[in-house]
Amino acid sequence: MSPPSVEDRDACAIYASVRKNATPERAPVELALANLQKMLHRAGNVDGEGDGCGILVDIPRKLWSERVREGGHNPALALDDAFAVAHVFFDRSQDTEKALHDAREILGRGGFRILAERFGNTDSHALGATAREEEPHFWQVGGLLPDAKRRHRICFGLMLALEEGLGCHVASFSASTCVYKVMGAPKVLGEYYPDLRDEHFETIGCFGHNRYSTNTWPSFRRVQPFTVLGHNGEINTIEQLRQEARMLGIQISPGNSDSQDLSRVVDHLIRVEGLSLAEAMEAVVPPIVNEIRSLPEDLHPFYMYLRETFGPFAQGPVALIARHDDECVFSADALGLRPLWKIETPDDFIFSSEPGVVGCENMMSEPKPLAPGEKYMVTIDRERRASKLHEHWRMQRIVAERWLERTGTSEVAPFDRALETGGPLEGSEIPGYTAAGPSEPVKVEDRVLGGFGWQRDDVKLCQQMASTGAEPIGSLGYDGPLAALSPERQNLADYFKETVAVVTNPAIDREREIEHFSTRAVFGRRPSIGAPGTDTRTVETSFPVILGGHHDLAPLGDSVYRKIAREHQTYLLEDLWEEFRDRAAAIDIALLESETTHGAIERIKQEAVKAVRQGAELLVLTDRTVYDGERRYLDPHLATSAVDQALKQLSVGETGEENLRRRCSIVLRSAAIRNVHDVVMALGLGANGVCPYVMVEVICVEDYDHDVGNLCAALRKGIEKVISTIGIHEVRGYARQFSSIGIKPELGEIFQCETYAASERAGIGFANLDGDTDQRFKILTGDSDAKPAKTFRFYPKVYKAAIAAANGTSDYDEYSEKV
Repeated sequence: MSPPSVEDRDACAIYASVRKNATPERAPVELALANLQKMLHRAGNVDGEGDGCGILVDIPRKLWSERVREGGHNPALALDDAFAVAHVFFDRSQDTEKALHDAREILGRGGFRILAERFGNTDSHALGATAREEEPHFWQVGGLLPDAKRRHRICFGLMLALEEGLGCHVASFSASTCVYKVMGAPKVLGEYYPDLRDEHFETIGCFGHNRYSTNTWPSFRRVQPFTVLGHNGEINTIEQLRQEARMLGIQISPGNSDSQDLSRVVDHLIRVEGLSLAEAMEAVVPPIVNEIRSLPEDLHPFYMYLRETFGPFAQGPVALIARHDDECVFSADALGLRPLWKIETPDDFIFSSEPGVVGCENMMSEPKPLAPGEKYMVTIDRERRASKLHEHWRMQRIVAERWLERTGTSEVAPFDRALETGGPLEGSEIPGYTAAGPSEPVKVEDRVLGGFGWQRDDVKLCQQMASTGAEPIGSLGYDGPLAALSPERQNLADYFKETVAVVTNPAIDREREIEHFSTRAVFGRRPSIGAPGTDTRTVETSFPVILGGHHDLAPLGDSVYRKIAREHQTYLLEDLWEEFRDRAAAIDIALLESETTHGAIERIKQEAVKAVRQGAELLVLTDRTVYDGERRYLDPHLATSAVDQALKQLSVGETGEENLRRRCSIVLRSAAIRNVHDVVMALGLGANGVCPYVMVEVICVEDYDHDVGNLCAALRKGIEKVISTIGIHEVRGYARQFSSIGIKPELGEIFQCETYAASERAGIGFANLDGDTDQRFKILTGDSDAKPAKTFRFYPKVYKAAIAAANGTSDYDEYSEKV
């Protein structure tokens, strides 16, 4: 079997080595460049040029000592704890003299005393033609920070100030490490930077990366490693990660790659929040719940706290190598989709995408692939001249101990209660939920179905789910008209299409990976990073569909209904409300008299913000008054997205330390939830839970409790199917993985999604919604007759006739007759 050629393509290559003797040496750099070159088949290639290659190394103190001496200063200052180095890329379009002047001013205002600098210390001849067009100016600057104890925080602040003030890219700014990267192959990297060829260049650890661009175009800025990590794979939940990061006050720049933003999140947690690298990595890539169950019992509360504090928002094929200061962490994704091997030689601990980079004669033991979700930590002890390898179980114990010590906490609050989910089996009697169930068969009025946008096929598919316990599987594609072209009434959800995985990042096999799939939801106030001992009384369910919430008589008695909710590890809405009591608030999603849709959205946003500021931790968005025909219809998905975004933009506290959205959860209770797509879209737009009460009423035909149980099973399978197609295994990471066709930008701004085939002048917008809601009001009040609409579809007989007319074996009249 012949080895792959450089034309073969795979995922990115990552490689890291740490000297066992914790002593800076020349060898790690040479080994890294050689081993990355061996994995060139894992790099992208455009016109014969690599997508990018970089290394994260120790600051070469010997080189900088000489530079500091040349600057007229004591060379020993380069060995000081306060000494830091920045590597900065300026676009060639910038005025270089002005950029450098402004950069020095920014550093000066931050108390940074420049001791030495180099500008353009590169060899452009090493680059290919495309890279030369993209090539930035390279500025290296070393100096002293005003406070050695706060060196990490100060470096981070100066890095942000440079990027924000000058629009430059800071590859690294640290008192311990620096990054060299180039748009090209490993060989180009070594030739481009003279530093890397200098015999005085030494490092303990060398973390390297070959880039294979999949979602972004190659550029110097996007080459890895970044400030703390290198990443192989794609973060399919990147939108949710970015939103969660912004809620914590982390600055996420537009146009960055997923890897850049992940690095920024980890970097912020370390240098601003004060976490160690191991703590940050466990927070950002936490273990799945089933793994937490297998941990020692005393760690259960901490790790469930960790998942609620941050969560599973870096999902997808993600293998990571990370370093901050003298701590290194290596991580495989939860499903083990991207390979990472642990290799040990007499001199180094090595972690690589492929074990073959190290010869068998140099291995001390068999290479070991990291298991799904497994991590290793290596700590560098310079005083003892020794690096230590920690297995994941030991690292987890260290992380818990550090977190409690750092926050001054003696005991973690009982967050482990969330390991068991489901509402109560007993409780106070719920009005309308008689013990025997309804005396008359449940019948949903046509005015409700017509007014809330139900179609006949929606009713039929719901009843089919209730009968079989599975979501119906149809053909690939949709055989009806797009919502923008349909003559029938459409809800805004109908204008959206879900994103699916691409060739470089295939869908997940739900059946094979069922242990890892999770439809968990968190309700209530999220715990703070600094307060593991404070019980925020959050509630978790294993299923985001909340039952109950019926308008009049419920289809089941409360005891039977509660039993079904418990079986599916969820709650009745009435019981969830009771859990929060004085910490819950209901928001009426409807239009007031003479109010426009835009006006209603603005009012509801203000009401939600006010409720959370006053202590509400559970917001229920409900269309009760619309159902009763008292007020006019407001699209529930539009309202959900608007409330979610409004809360995310605001913080509370004198210093704005807590984001409002982290203080509450959202449940959408709506009669317009008709299918799996509506449920998943609501979750993606910010709802933590969905209460589709009319969907439950529609499916009750004969055996009510059996029907409701089957509907829950079908909805769970449907949710898992949707997230699996984009390579996600936990629904908490699913956010805005869809795009619209025919929705105007004015609505797209509220949905915060990509919009297609619409403009300011064409497509559906506020004016269309205002007209539509008046028509729905007439239907819901009984002033206008309406039944669920029937959508025209291209059934087999129709499209076969179309094909016959197209190829001339039949005529157009015959096709028209069938249509």
